[in-house]
Amino acid sequence: AYNKLEGDQPGLIFMSGFMSDMNGSKALALEQLCRERGLAFLRFDYMGHGNSSGNFADGTIGLWAQNALTAFNANFGDVQNVDDIIGRLNT
Repeated sequence: AYNKLEGDQPGLIFMSGFMSDMNGSKALALEQLCRERGLAFLRFDYMGHGNSSGNFADGTIGLWAQNALTAFNANFGDVQNVDDIIGRLNT
């Protein structure tokens, strides 16, 4: 499960914490900030978390890392520069 906000690149991807999901207050606050700044934003749930399919107990760190790479590549395509993102958010 994921939610994507279209906007300027570089975009921002929110990777939730262990046993957390994409509908937490941090994810929603970052999405709102990106909306206000016109930046692309992606939040997603790892397998077994939140609105995603699968059982949490069947997940592994490797599988969840692959979930993150799949979500990123499907929605943004190429590697983003984190320093540029932080700089744009601070302006």
